[in-house]
Amino acid sequence: MKIKNLLNLVIFTIISCVQKENYLLDPTTVLGFNLQYNLCGILKICTPKLGQAPIAGDSGKLNFTNISKTSITLNWTLAIDDNTPQTAIQYLVYYSTKDDISVLADIKANGTQFDSFVKNINTKTITGLNPSIDYYFNLIAMDQDGNQTVYLKNNTYTLNDKIVLFSYQFTTGAVGGGRIGADSLCLYTRKNLVILPININCNGVRAFISFNGDNIVDMATKYLFDSSLPIVSPTNIRVANNWNDLTTGNSILNSMITAQVSYFPYWTFTKNSGGVVDTSNTCIGGTESTALANGIVGDHTAKDLFWINKTIQSCNNIRSLLCICF
Repeated sequence: MKIKNLLNLVIFTIISCVQKENYLLDPTTVLGFNLQYNLCGILKICTPKLGQAPIAGDSGKLNFTNISKTSITLNWTLAIDDNTPQTAIQYLVYYSTKDDISVLADIKANGTQFDSFVKNINTKTITGLNPSIDYYFNLIAMDQDGNQTVYLKNNTYTLNDKIVLFSYQFTTGAVGGGRIGADSLCLYTRKNLVILPININCNGVRAFISFNGDNIVDMATKYLFDSSLPIVSPTNIRVANNWNDLTTGNSILNSMITAQVSYFPYWTFTKNSGGVVDTSNTCIGGTESTALANGIVGDHTAKDLFWINKTIQSCNNIRSLLCICF
């Protein structure tokens, strides 16, 4: 039965080619591509159709690896074409610092090409990038007749060029037990957190909360990350332009709820300016979970100084905990 079906498919393809009809086989399948290319291209039973662009592999998905502050490697699945062997299809990477290279015309008008067309490759390392800048990438595949198609637009940014602010939910004022416990809660959340773009490496994790001798304002120096980097949410919404604006500035760019960082109030133990601990309201260094002590709570809806210091609440309240990764 399988042999009979295959013979019928071959006969159908030959008839379609002889009658100069459109190829009705799906060229994304191995059988469809081989029959169309071999019968219509090699055997010259019919004139190959020249107007169809290649079909991007894996639905046009681009993957990113080897991310550094100045370079990144793009990987993709090879395209196929109804008239060009897969090994003869050429590829060219474009990038832009704006989200303006989604379609072929925009790629050529707005994008910057890296290198030139190369045959039969499925990876390319882009160098000479700048840290702290969003880069959007796209890929053109071209067959031997000059027909071109694009892969899906993707964006990424280079390693550790942003600080990501997220939240753990929920905890009493004990916050896991001081700095170590609070950091552990944040590490737990980070393991299951999707950060966009998903390729960003963000492995240094700390709780965004002040303790005696361990103030938020000093975290960049103490935990060795770049205080000049912008602070964003896991969905890449900017919260502040740098660490100083986040901790000692008069306001932030977006509230925690707008930036999709936290939908609830959170413990900070921090005064309303300077990113410095309020020593009287730390839930006894983040160890007390009863109404016998108090802690400072920030407002998830505020953009002014209330975002970091809104109210004093007893430590038996259940609140969120802000975290950073860098």
